[in-house]
Order: sequence, then C-alpha cells, then structure tokens
Amino acid sequence: MKQMASENAIMEIDWLAVLNGSRSITDYTMAIQEIGAEFFVMSTDLGQAGNPLHPEGWHAYIGAMREAGISAGDINVMSRRNPARLLGLDPW
Repeated sequence: MKQMASENAIMEIDWLAVLNGSRSITDYTMAIQEIGAEFFVMSTDLGQAGNPLHPEGWHAYIGAMREAGISAGDINVMSRRNPARLLGLDPW
C-alpha cells in the first residue's frame, strides 16, 4: 500500500470486506493513519441479493469509521473528494 501511495494510487476500502470478515475496521484505520486518507476511496460494494441495501451499509460504514476515530474530514476526503476527483468532477 505504501508503494502504491508513493505512486499516487487511490486504493478502495469497502464495507463488504468488513461484513464478510476478510478485513476489519482496524485494518482500514491503521492504513488510513499510516498512509493518509488522500490515498483511499470508501465504497460499500453492496447491492447484491442477501446483502444490506447500499444506504444502510453506507450509514453503518461511516458510523464504524467515526467510532474507530477517523475524522469527519478524512471521511469526507475518502467518500466525496477522492471519488469526485477520480471522475474528473469538482470535489468541492
């Protein structure tokens, strides 16, 4: 991840990976704190049958990140600014 960040890559961290147990919020928070929010984009990867609806998952994900100590500013970077930038949109 550090090498990817050194090359200005944006890496996805998704809620589905937490739900299915392949990642934890702690994994994500450690990476964000070590590398920086500017190198991540949050997504849910939800919408499939049997999984929570996207809005419910998004609400739970943001709540879990806040509870883990990720700032509102960093959440904004990963959930709004970075995706907008990747799409060529004005992130503000």
